[in-house]
Amino acid sequence: MLSDDQGIWIGTNAGGLAFRSHDGKWIIYNTQNSELLSNDINTLIKDKRGGLWIGTHWGGLVYRNSNGQWKHKYKLPDSRVITLLTDSREGLWIGTALLHKYKINDIIVAIIYQANDLVMSKKLERI
Repeated sequence: MLSDDQGIWIGTNAGGLAFRSHDGKWIIYNTQNSELLSNDINTLIKDKRGGLWIGTHWGGLVYRNSNGQWKHKYKLPDSRVITLLTDSREGLWIGTALLHKYKINDIIVAIIYQANDLVMSKKLERI
């Protein structure tokens, strides 16, 4: 869940992405009426441009820009996105269920490490 100047965004388990505006109106985005590839939303984060990054379970990563356009759908090697983080250079860090960590800058995806690179952790919950 996150709040911005327009309202509150809520990721659901099997119900898609819910948005409640400040005036109380609800909009539900799902695989039927948007570019979402899954209705299971695990994580949300806004970038400096006002766009919304949406990490899904089995649907990878989706981007909705500040104008409300669905711009990019990322099918990652592991499409179960668990956590997202933006850095000071506007890079997006992505953690997945199989312990992959990716970084996206200007639509370039790089695998930073994989599960067999980790010694102590078997589950990635935060970056």
